[in-house]
Amino acid sequence: MDGFSGGGRMEYILAAYPDEKVQEKIAEESREFRRLLGNDGHVESRPYISVSVFRAPELMEDTLIRWIRKICTSQQGFVVTLNNYGGFPPHHIYLRVLDHLPFTLLEQQMKSIGEYMQDAGDEVQYRRPHLNILERLPADAYRKALFECSQRSFHESFRVDELVLIRREDAYDTFRAVNIFRFLPPADSSLIEVA
Repeated sequence: MDGFSGGGRMEYILAAYPDEKVQEKIAEESREFRRLLGNDGHVESRPYISVSVFRAPELMEDTLIRWIRKICTSQQGFVVTLNNYGGFPPHHIYLRVLDHLPFTLLEQQMKSIGEYMQDAGDEVQYRRPHLNILERLPADAYRKALFECSQRSFHESFRVDELVLIRREDAYDTFRAVNIFRFLPPADSSLIEVA
């Protein structure tokens, strides 16, 4: 989603953020990769997993928030496990999400929003769950980073109890939080601990 069509359209991402402990470990990995690559590559200030990405007129925002809230308040939180690395040629290095099922279930619940967006001339994009650690790498740095990934391992888990809707006006803008959508509390309090 590189371009913007203007007319009050915003780019939105419904994001799942890792907890602070995992965010710090991801930041350490990003710093180490950048050190090895000579500071090549862009790093998001706060890493996240995209649940969905879409553009919409700002005037639709209240309706979208109501629909997303309705979906999230009927969902249980879940644990995400990040397990090792992958790459999107030729520029991105990411951490793999081990179990896609919770994201697939959310995607199915959000299909009604996707249909609404299509009626408005927009489209909701769902991506294979992953967490970028380096973006916009030069091609030679990407190859070097991919080789480095094959020599390393990463394994961390965190609990997702909420999603955050973020938006920006254009590609030069920074994303800002619009709303937080909390899931149902866990039915079994023993599920709160993360391995």
